[in-house]
Amino acid sequence: MLRFYFTIFINLYRIPYYIIKLSYLSRHATPDNIQKRYTLTRKIARIVQRTGRIKTISFGQENLPESGGYVMYPNHQGRYDMPGIISEHPKPCSFIMAEDRSHKPITTQVCNILDAKRMKRDDIKQSIQVIFEVAREVEEGKRYVIFPEGAYEHEHTNNQMGEFKPGCFKAAMKAKAPIVPVALIDSFKPYEFNSLKKVVTETHFLKPFFYEEYKDLNTREVAELVKKRIQDTIDSVLSQRL
Repeated sequence: MLRFYFTIFINLYRIPYYIIKLSYLSRHATPDNIQKRYTLTRKIARIVQRTGRIKTISFGQENLPESGGYVMYPNHQGRYDMPGIISEHPKPCSFIMAEDRSHKPITTQVCNILDAKRMKRDDIKQSIQVIFEVAREVEEGKRYVIFPEGAYEHEHTNNQMGEFKPGCFKAAMKAKAPIVPVALIDSFKPYEFNSLKKVVTETHFLKPFFYEEYKDLNTREVAELVKKRIQDTIDSVLSQRL
């Protein structure tokens, strides 16, 4: 957490400006200015990286579908996961976030500017409604990030994954959209250790599953396929370090 508070402290003079700018653009959001809104969000992510002594290396951008909507399903390691994805994902995308974690300075403005969905984890009806809304928007061409593990463990200090919740895959399956697994490696390191030592994280956009490949599978089977593809990538990268 030392790096998290250090990054806030060193950017104190920037925070009011970006809160105002994010708030203004979110109030005037239109389909025509989504690229402008997303570019600003990426700029903030890169400020976080630069001032927080974080470097993210990305792989597999060529695997991202060139057109149409799709859903990215990454493993979840901590606070840095979304900045690590947004900074490396070239086209505008949005995400689902736990409602109780979405009302903090900058976080709430980023949620608003990217039209993120806030999910109440203890409200099944509202959660289902959010998934259906995402499915409709993906079908219309929007790109989303959904973390199938749900909330991350606060003291995540390794690259292990938890169980994937099958229900979240309904968003992509209902839209008949590509499912893009994303492997995050060492994404826990920036904010789970009390250190300001430079850290490097990796974001791997993996080969997608298209509708024709998963149309005969149920959500649990799809969850297992996605998790295995992510796990295989993590295992491969870690084994190369030995």
